[in-house]
Amino acid sequence: MAKLVIDNWLGGISFSDRLGREGSYFIGRAVNPINPFHLGYLCPGPLPVLISSTPTEVSSITVDDNKDKAYLLEGIRGGATKLHMYNFNSGNMSSTGDWPHSVPNSGEDTTIFQIGTTSYLLYSYYNNVGRATLVNDGGGARNFNDIFLSTNPAGASSLTGDMPHPMLRWGESGFLYIADGRSLHQFDGQTGDHGTLTTGRLQLPVGWIITSLFDAGEYIGITAKYMPSPHAVERRQKTEVFFWDGTSSSFNLRKPISDKQIIASIAKDGEYFTFGVDDLEQGTIKKFDGARFVSQDIMRTNRAVGTTITKFARRIEYGAVRGYRSVDTIHNMIIFGASLESDADIFLYGSPQEGLPPALFNLSPPNLTDVTQTKVFAIKVSKGDEILFSAQAGAVNYFSKISLADANNPYFLYKSFYFEFPKRTRINYVKCHFKALASGEGDDILLDLDYGNRQIHAGNISYAEDKAITEKRLGVKKNCDNFRLVIQPDEGVGIKYGKIIVDYTLLETDVK
Repeated sequence: MAKLVIDNWLGGISFSDRLGREGSYFIGRAVNPINPFHLGYLCPGPLPVLISSTPTEVSSITVDDNKDKAYLLEGIRGGATKLHMYNFNSGNMSSTGDWPHSVPNSGEDTTIFQIGTTSYLLYSYYNNVGRATLVNDGGGARNFNDIFLSTNPAGASSLTGDMPHPMLRWGESGFLYIADGRSLHQFDGQTGDHGTLTTGRLQLPVGWIITSLFDAGEYIGITAKYMPSPHAVERRQKTEVFFWDGTSSSFNLRKPISDKQIIASIAKDGEYFTFGVDDLEQGTIKKFDGARFVSQDIMRTNRAVGTTITKFARRIEYGAVRGYRSVDTIHNMIIFGASLESDADIFLYGSPQEGLPPALFNLSPPNLTDVTQTKVFAIKVSKGDEILFSAQAGAVNYFSKISLADANNPYFLYKSFYFEFPKRTRINYVKCHFKALASGEGDDILLDLDYGNRQIHAGNISYAEDKAITEKRLGVKKNCDNFRLVIQPDEGVGIKYGKIIVDYTLLETDVK
């Protein structure tokens, strides 16, 4: 008899059910082996907690940790939207005083920026930037100025309508930069009574439209798409990343990217990443290596079938982030929401510990009922590693939160690679080792045999039946040419697996 030991799950999701790096697996939806309290264990991801169904298609979330508030700006195209406030202390959206505040047109971005000696919330939308006072509580009248940028600063000007307007507070200068078509405007909050706006501080060549901004240390990183006319056919679009030092009359570097779209970008620990869409409609993750942007991974998950998350087909579905605020960083990783062809998920990409290779992890679906037409919009990590995000399923909106430390998602589903043998093989038993079971925990252990032609139920592990055990052996006695391990919740959720041993015997004769 021989033994196969499965004890590494840090390789993340693979592109194949037969091939992949060490520690990877084919399906891992709501699987979180990088839980900070259970690092290296195979365990469920966190369960989203609904805060409110009121905010719709949120384009940006900004957190004011000093006042325990988060501000959410809706990004609905073609009409008035709202600016909402979430109170961390009460756990509720504010609906008193002037909240939510109506914004004249589709929202874009939010940031906190100091003008003079006072910090304000700035919010960009269709053709302007508004300014709001920060608050210590949820009630009372607030000072909202929806036309601040076009009225108050020295050099005041409106923005070009129907263009992305991401904003970046760049550490090298302390200025705020506002994207506006091919122009990058500079706002200095420390000169004049209401700051000074310098329009067109940098202009990209004609035909380019800025799509996102990131802090590249001594440079501002600028992602852009080339559209020679508003009606340009898609095949004529191209994308590049420009680097500008904040003082030169033109950009300093430009790096082409093979993707047809760059939707978002982010800096993490001195590394620069883009999130885009390639010619195959796959969501891409690329990293700058000093010379070019190199592909790191493809956003993928298993395709959902029907109307519930518990049913899965065998093919992979690809997706992409929806907006430039759909990404953020947490610990040593990037967290983002990817909207797929039929549903959406929240992912992590990166290395949980120094020295480990980066990997892609599917942390959680954004909601737990209907997954059809699901989208993830803005996402933001707040203090205490609470992750806020906006999502939508059909006509239902979700503003929710999750925590990496939770291991309670009931839609946890793990499927390993197929393990192949040189000859017909008998699977004798499966032995699972895990942290002591707690009340409410329970899983089914299954085996897919012969590339999924047969599935057998190896057994069940549950606190209700087994109490606080730490290992269990499940008899199998089945013959096959190959198999893969399947784990899914049964009577509960939350088991943390350390290793799983499959005992097998290579057969001398080709018995069925």
